[in-house]
Amino acid sequence: MQLQWSDVLVGSTEEFQGQEREVMILSTVRSSLVGRGGEGGGGLGFLTNAKRFNVAVTRAKSMLIVIGDPHLLKRNRNWKELISYALEKGAYTGSEFSLPGKKQKRENSAAAAAK
Repeated sequence: MQLQWSDVLVGSTEEFQGQEREVMILSTVRSSLVGRGGEGGGGLGFLTNAKRFNVAVTRAKSMLIVIGDPHLLKRNRNWKELISYALEKGAYTGSEFSLPGKKQKRENSAAAAAK
């Protein structure tokens, strides 16, 4: 199955409410280390909204890819739990990162690709 650019949908979290997609790419790169954090987010702004978080991370049927700064995202309880889960399952890739008390399971890329 070959996808075309017309198959790619781009939108805000609200636009995907009630929908599911095989693969979702979630960008959190609007976050910053400065600014109002709200809900203990420390600069995460709207990313700290629990309802938006729930919608964002539950729309993918097969794969969820989150692009963002884990050092910043971990400031929010929900994002921290998602990162923790990804670390435990060996699904985290990116900059060196760990959470206190959590072991990071790293698979080599050849083994991960073979799955």
